[in-house]
Amino acid sequence: MESDPTSLPGRAAPQRWAVLERVSKVATILSILLVGCVQLAVAPEAGWPVRLLAGGAFLVAWMCGARWNQGTSAAVLFVAPMVPVLLATLAAIRGPTSETVWLVAVVGFTLPRISWSRWELPSVWGLLLGGWALTVSLAWPVLVARELGFDVRVVTDVAAINSWSGLSAPHVIAWILHTTLVHLTGLLWLEWLLTRSLTPSRTPPVGHALWIGVTVASVVAIVQGVIDIEFMSTPAWASLRRATATMLDANAYGALAALAGPVAVISLAPLRLTAGPLLAGLALGINWLGLWMSGSRTALVCGIVGTLALAASMLRSGSWSRSGFRWVAWVTAAVVVTGLLWSSAAIGPLQRLRAVNEIRTVEGVQRLWARGGYGTIALQMIREHPLTGVGFGTYHWLAPDYWRVQTDQALPFDNAQNWWRHEIAEFGVVGALPLMAWSCCLCWLIVSGRPNKTHVQADISVRGLLIGLGLISLVGMPTQNPLVMMWFLYLAAWLASLGQPSHRSLHWPSAARLGWPVAATLAVFYAGGHLVLARSSLSVAERAVRAHRDYAVGTYAPESTPGGGEFRWTRADARISLRTRSRVAVLRSWVAHPDAAVRPVTLRIATPCQEILVEELHNERLVSLALELPDDGPLVLLTHVSRTWRPSDYGEIDTRELGAGLTVDFVDSLATASDIDRRVQIMPCTASAGRL
Repeated sequence: MESDPTSLPGRAAPQRWAVLERVSKVATILSILLVGCVQLAVAPEAGWPVRLLAGGAFLVAWMCGARWNQGTSAAVLFVAPMVPVLLATLAAIRGPTSETVWLVAVVGFTLPRISWSRWELPSVWGLLLGGWALTVSLAWPVLVARELGFDVRVVTDVAAINSWSGLSAPHVIAWILHTTLVHLTGLLWLEWLLTRSLTPSRTPPVGHALWIGVTVASVVAIVQGVIDIEFMSTPAWASLRRATATMLDANAYGALAALAGPVAVISLAPLRLTAGPLLAGLALGINWLGLWMSGSRTALVCGIVGTLALAASMLRSGSWSRSGFRWVAWVTAAVVVTGLLWSSAAIGPLQRLRAVNEIRTVEGVQRLWARGGYGTIALQMIREHPLTGVGFGTYHWLAPDYWRVQTDQALPFDNAQNWWRHEIAEFGVVGALPLMAWSCCLCWLIVSGRPNKTHVQADISVRGLLIGLGLISLVGMPTQNPLVMMWFLYLAAWLASLGQPSHRSLHWPSAARLGWPVAATLAVFYAGGHLVLARSSLSVAERAVRAHRDYAVGTYAPESTPGGGEFRWTRADARISLRTRSRVAVLRSWVAHPDAAVRPVTLRIATPCQEILVEELHNERLVSLALELPDDGPLVLLTHVSRTWRPSDYGEIDTRELGAGLTVDFVDSLATASDIDRRVQIMPCTASAGRL
């Protein structure tokens, strides 16, 4: 549907505030383009095949989208569920980087058709989501710089481990960029749907592409559950006997299957096909059977709510005749029952539900709320940083640091197990305020909006699906997956297009005049707050101290010594922070330059407060120091070598730039330190961690 943005109700914002809206929109688009490029450049798993695929996908979607916008969008969203398994099979690429390939294609077909100067959304949504987009656009460079320690050289340092999750600085930066790209691309997608695609009277091509693509994935899930659980899957999910379809993620796929079945029935009804009831029943049955094979408990809840809403809408609307309704019901039941009779490889959600005892007691409900520590950690983050949170895209890999301090145990990479809790933990009250307000607006539209009497079936069914997603978002985060988020925004836009034009949650003429200065202030405060925290309590070095974790920049990964210890090779310059295990440390260093006898290498080692070694080395002789440490704080070492060398220049395959070898052993006392060249008393330096 082509529309003039000036014709949307409630869009007559005073000119003096239009500049803030324009800044938000331009910042969002430029951030998307820059983030996509930087992510593909720095992500450790993003090789040239992914870069070429992503670049090609963007260009093709841009060129085709300018002429065949609807067809291009349908092709991209149809392929999206298959991209994870295709890239994993053909190029051994998994994870967030694989999703970038189709996300940049979405950017490609939306950019030619949207405004660069204003948000083409209903006034309330445009203010809230545009203000939140400005928050994300201003903050992501600050968060990236924080994780680099404000040192651009760290962007390639895979030995700089930033948390107990084991992720390096390049990995956590890639995750922040991925989160940014997903959020901002989703907003462009929502705007494109409302202004260029959706009409109440028909399902657009992209809508059909969404449910058909997931239904194809569901066929793969059925094959996995009935024949071979390892087919097109991963060992981790196969060992759990859970079908992943083509998504390589059983939970995300289960949520998609729960949505795709009812949407297929709604989309087929207006076509008035002779075989419409048969096709609708097959689509609903295949997706329900695939959902069952996924073993997802939350998807089961969403599927039940959505299907009940669908049944109610079919009976009330008259879109299907009584015989048509019976056909859909019987075909769906036949497909599901037949599949379950033959399935043996997959575990179903009911079997997994029987193993859960949380909701039977008060203590069980409390455990369900805590969700294995993830909820407890999120609440602690909110208490410590109520205004700004810990930074969007950072909960997953900061949570293991909190858990290590609390329990001294490892915690798997995961979310806060509640969408609202997760967003507030990452954004704080200031950053999350626009998003929470929009969420409340959407909830109000779902429960209070007048039913569309012309399109009753779509109206009731879409409300049911959104309610199902909302319920499972209380105990999970299905929209963390980019494709599930695209589905959610599609349903939200569909409901908005069906709603009454005068509904207050969509239009409020004075919203821009009153709200844009507030939204811009919140965005600047959020980014500025994280700039301050990045230099203090949330800096990488400060977090390492609190989490009792070592942190090194400018070194290679630790290697084993013949005696069972560890050592590191440094580069030309290195900064190392070690948690102290005792008050005495034995520092041994050396160089291995083959030409050191001819060209001596100068090695300097210091703390932020004193120089402890300056030596000209001619061979591989160890230089050993016994360091007497102060009572508190980490041991911070700064090293520098006058030159590095590459083993590959001497016929070896190692292409690293090696500086000095370094090993540090903590001993009980000076008496137990052996083979020591000299002793050095380390002066207290309260700024050591901050300076690292």
